[in-house]
Amino acid sequence: MLVFLVASGGGSPGRTSSTAQPGRAKPVAKSPTLVNASCAWHETLSGSPGRSLLSILGVLRAPAATPSASVLAEVERPVSANNGTELYVNYIRLARFFEGQAYYIAAIHFDRCGPGSSANETGDSILVDSDDGGDMGGNPQRIETGRWVGTGSPGIQGDQYSGTVQMVVPDGVASATVHYPAGPADGFRPTVISPAVTVTGKAIGNLLLFNVPRGSGGGQITHPTSMIWRNADGTIIRRFHGRL
Repeated sequence: MLVFLVASGGGSPGRTSSTAQPGRAKPVAKSPTLVNASCAWHETLSGSPGRSLLSILGVLRAPAATPSASVLAEVERPVSANNGTELYVNYIRLARFFEGQAYYIAAIHFDRCGPGSSANETGDSILVDSDDGGDMGGNPQRIETGRWVGTGSPGIQGDQYSGTVQMVVPDGVASATVHYPAGPADGFRPTVISPAVTVTGKAIGNLLLFNVPRGSGGGQITHPTSMIWRNADGTIIRRFHGRL
């Protein structure tokens, strides 16, 4: 399940850059708010995610400088005991820029301790974050099968029924071509019809970003009829049919 995050300027109350220090930071003792009394949630983890995630995402394997306090606060924002997420503080990477915005990919861990935890989310996963928000929940299996997609702003300038698709892809995918048939602009306005469109986006830092004339409301933006992944030589390496 994808979790949509709405970001705003500044850090969350009570969060500081001190979580970047070595060791497990800010442990939370047993609490009645946790699903299991044996759970001990940590906002940040100093270790590394598992090989299944690192082996497919070169952006996380690349060396990186310690994130600034402002970046750390922004990426930490969606991490909470309620949804059972913990942030691998040494695996926050600037993936790319798009439409003037910086997009970060971070490794996270679902411990399934929080009351807001999803039964479908467990183990290591990823978080994509930008000034306009982001998404979490991309585990290795979803990433490798093209089933992890986030949506958000800015979309196409001047088109209120548009959005930006965010897709984390495994190593070797250099671009993707996605086709949408003509259809409702979003799930809430069935009478507003957007034209058929085929869009090709380039992957940078394991992150594909492209604008489409579909809104994220109601899920229309995740319902193309086909997608093709290509490598750096332009060779087709995988075809998909149906919704993302």
